[in-house]
Amino acid sequence: MEDMFKKGQEQLNINIFEKTITPEGSFPCFTYPNRETTAHNSESAPKEVVSSAIVLGTVLYKHPELEITRKICAYLKQHLDKDLNVTFFENSELLPPDTDSAAYVLCALYKAKAIEKGVLVEASRKILSNTNAEGIVEVFLKSSYKKSVDPVALANILYLISLSEIEPNEQKTLQEKAVEEHLLSGKYLEGSRYYFAPEFFLYFLSRLIHDFPNEYGRWKNQVVADLTKRIGTTKYPIDLAMRVTSMKLLGLDNPADKDSLTHLKDESGDFPSDCVYKYGDKRSHGYFGSKILSNAFCLEALATK
Repeated sequence: MEDMFKKGQEQLNINIFEKTITPEGSFPCFTYPNRETTAHNSESAPKEVVSSAIVLGTVLYKHPELEITRKICAYLKQHLDKDLNVTFFENSELLPPDTDSAAYVLCALYKAKAIEKGVLVEASRKILSNTNAEGIVEVFLKSSYKKSVDPVALANILYLISLSEIEPNEQKTLQEKAVEEHLLSGKYLEGSRYYFAPEFFLYFLSRLIHDFPNEYGRWKNQVVADLTKRIGTTKYPIDLAMRVTSMKLLGLDNPADKDSLTHLKDESGDFPSDCVYKYGDKRSHGYFGSKILSNAFCLEALATK
């Protein structure tokens, strides 16, 4: 009986994504002038790829047998170019390919059993060659977008490299040192170039520590301490979800944030819209978000272990 209930709940959760996915496999995304996401201040964002990757990477990779999962995988693979590059927007003229999107998309596809490990190996080596003078991987691949480094993106890139199981090298070590310095200095509290809240950095580090403890277990005590300080500090749904998931990954419960998160869910099972990314250029204003992104992270946080 309990198993049937869990399956029913999972199907109910998946319906949230099925009712908004496009025939191609994408999801609507919106921009807001700030993180306060209300209907009257939203604008439709250009069609983008990463929302589909987040839905896959948080919830649906566990269900490769589902039609919606296969549709998302086909859509994401269609937006991998011959060099395994990915652009944030479907229209590659809006932004050049970036290493952060590529890392997340490829990891989600691999975990959903839609690509082979050799693809990760090839992509990891290419991404590690896209560095600045200090040897740190830059976000964008075109020279006009150089000097675009983001520690949260580096955490995603390290996840790809570790998942690919390529041999450790000096390039990887440089990325690890940059991420570690960002953690220990407390600079992550100020947000980063493309991710505005501290929770994003701690969330992606928690994934690294949980999935690759031999490589990143040394960061666990610091991340646990920092997460504990963040409990209850913000009420945005994705912040709450990321703190709950991060602590769960590190073997801890977070009942206060879990309770706050649960109370945000409406009668249809949806969570309020929230944002994940912002433009990195100070001359551009805009936060990218949607209910779909909230639902993905919130359902991941509340899922049964």
